[in-house]
Amino acid sequence: MIFVKVLDNKVIDVLNYPDNTNEVKGWVQSDIAQIGWSYEDGIFSAPIITYSEKRATEYAALNQFEMQFDDQVNGTTTWVDAINDIKARFPK
Repeated sequence: MIFVKVLDNKVIDVLNYPDNTNEVKGWVQSDIAQIGWSYEDGIFSAPIITYSEKRATEYAALNQFEMQFDDQVNGTTTWVDAINDIKARFPK
């Protein structure tokens, strides 16, 4: 059994309790909710993550300037290949 703490309609904390626990004051029972989910009118909703947010996360993990420099010096396409891979995995 999972209990979640909700603040401003967002899940901010999660506690795992044994199945025999029926109530935890100030917490809401859920079998699925996770931190960052929305809670409104007794319904939990997972956040919607757009393709652009997914791409931005992947782009941030690349050392793009160094990749571009190395490609220029070495005549390779490592940076373009990495960008195309990200776009292919997270299409519009």
